[in-house]
Amino acid sequence: EGHPLFLIETVRSELTASSFHASVREQDAALDAPNSLAPIPPKIYNLFVTRLGQLSNTAQRVASIAAVIGRAFTYPVLQAATALDELELVEAIDELWVRRIIREQGGDRYDFSHDRIREVAYGEISRARRRLLHRQVAEALEQIHRGELDSVAGEVAAQYAQAGDNQQAYLYYRQSAQVALAQYALRQAGKMFDAALRHAPNDPTICLNLLHEQNFVFRSSLQFVRWEKNLEQQEALLSIVTPSDPHLSWLIALDRSTYCRLTGEGDRAIDAARKATELIHSINEPKGLARTYLTLGLAYWMQSYMTEAAVAYEKSAQYARQSNDSTIEIMSLHYLAATGMFSGSGIDEIHKLLMTAFDIAKATNNKAQLAALYNKLAYCRFVRGLGDFEHAEQEYKQGLTIAREIGQRECEENLLSNLALLFIHQGNYRRALNTIYTALSIGKGRRDYWRYAVAEHHLGTAMMQMGCLASAQNKLIAASTQLGKSGNHHFEVKARCDLGLAYYLSGEHQQAKIELTHVLTLVEGHGDLRFEALARTRLGYALAASGQLDEAHKQYEQGCTLHNQMGQHYYALNALAGSAQVAAHQGDHATALAHAQTVWQTIAGQETDATVETARTLRTCYEIFQQHGDPQVDDVLNTACAQLRRRVATID
Repeated sequence: EGHPLFLIETVRSELTASSFHASVREQDAALDAPNSLAPIPPKIYNLFVTRLGQLSNTAQRVASIAAVIGRAFTYPVLQAATALDELELVEAIDELWVRRIIREQGGDRYDFSHDRIREVAYGEISRARRRLLHRQVAEALEQIHRGELDSVAGEVAAQYAQAGDNQQAYLYYRQSAQVALAQYALRQAGKMFDAALRHAPNDPTICLNLLHEQNFVFRSSLQFVRWEKNLEQQEALLSIVTPSDPHLSWLIALDRSTYCRLTGEGDRAIDAARKATELIHSINEPKGLARTYLTLGLAYWMQSYMTEAAVAYEKSAQYARQSNDSTIEIMSLHYLAATGMFSGSGIDEIHKLLMTAFDIAKATNNKAQLAALYNKLAYCRFVRGLGDFEHAEQEYKQGLTIAREIGQRECEENLLSNLALLFIHQGNYRRALNTIYTALSIGKGRRDYWRYAVAEHHLGTAMMQMGCLASAQNKLIAASTQLGKSGNHHFEVKARCDLGLAYYLSGEHQQAKIELTHVLTLVEGHGDLRFEALARTRLGYALAASGQLDEAHKQYEQGCTLHNQMGQHYYALNALAGSAQVAAHQGDHATALAHAQTVWQTIAGQETDATVETARTLRTCYEIFQQHGDPQVDDVLNTACAQLRRRVATID
């Protein structure tokens, strides 16, 4: 579309600083506006004015309306906006086409042969006439798309905005934002909400509701700065609403709780959720009750108040069913399962809850919840320690595909972080590190975002499994400290569990005992049975290495019992192998052999975790079998060596 004369004149005008600023800068951003282009040099501008001036009056009129519509336009919209009879319009279009002002694009579609022509045509319309023409185009779009305005709501809004009709612009921008949300077009939704706010009536109630709707965009895309700004605006607007409106106060309390939960202000999240609960009970709205108890449950869950969280989730699921709110029901079941993962529920019970939620999400095509559930289903597979890595990886990737499709950055980061953990358990450190770094790139804009610290924890875990123990300790200390500050209790516990193991592997047995004893203090009263079991097993390692065999045996027994109670039978074997080692050191060789045989018979031929603890368990079996001349010793050795070779091959 370039032309040598245009290029020469543009360069000349810029060099001489004589650019002519066309009077079209007030076009609305939602239109295909020319205001993003460089100013037109005077000689070129005048050339285009001359070309347009050679047209008949009717053709000039049609060109003006076409310029108001945008770079591209259709015959039906042009016809409805001009109110010309068909013959007049066709002759005008033919004239514009013959003079190469416009081009045919197939069917009823046309566009300007160059956007500069359209820019000049628009610039030659007086302001008063522009407003009139924009209104005519808006009404034409309404007329043609009656009954299916969702598809053109943004265009209609932009036309009304340029016509000076703020009320209609606000209504259509809001409609366009809601359409974009339904299509998971978060960036577009955010822009449309911004436009709706610019044109909204001077009514704090309307603005509060708009800001609340827009918060979903900022939450999903992790735009914390914009989200915080919205919350401040909401709270300022609420202070001038008279009389006070409990429904608006409730909305803001929900928004504040969610924001504080994700930015690590756990106590404030709980306080805001409790306030929302009081307010919604005064309103007594079942759908609102479902949403509020879910928010309360999430706030409790983040602080590891598992009993309170489970009660809140059960209530939210109940109210969701009463009000036919499938999304809240799905999320309630999902987080009931997540609570069970930390508080000792059996794997089968957890899986049943997840599959019930998954079936509802599938039936309602709820993409956001499907992505989140793929994450949990995959985690549920490999968390048992008995492989199934291939299926789990497939589920993570299905979740990632959906999360990226709908712009759910929070969910994408969570999926990536957990996928990296799967690769760590699989012993594939190259893939683990690449995946962790991708996850970290999502949350890097807000390092106090708690999931950023979780990804840092997983990076420390990968380093520990690779044998980079000093670097691992530094990462794990930083992650556990940050998670502790943000009030994410169970994720802090998880990081400190790994830190205790890193100390043990480094030979710092006393420091390992201190750290793991601290973990047991942290889980006390919180119902974190999963990490209590893990901490007791690892504390057993440190105690045994320090010669405290009786104390180690007690920790192993308790860890084994808790793991079996939760259906984590493989992790129970690590504790059982520890008991076998203690028995061997104490001279109880029959018990040691019996435990070792139980361990090996369970994992022989299975796809197990390829971790340092698996290596330790296999080594214990090898040493006991070798001492007793058990023929299984070679199989154990071959399995251990093959796993170690696979792990080493992925370390760059």
